[in-house]
Amino acid sequence: MKFEQWQGFVPGTWSDDGIDVRDFIQKNYTPYLGDESFLCPATEKSAK
Repeated sequence: MKFEQWQGFVPGTWSDDGIDVRDFIQKNYTPYLGDESFLCPATEKSAK
């Protein structure tokens, strides 16, 4: 990988010299199969 920050991502055309967002998402997307229990309740400000 070119950059230390890219470690852990699946390489592809997105990591070459161009920008390929579609390739990045297709290679690195993992669906979240959990529920919303990790979310905090709305704050007073956001509930308005």
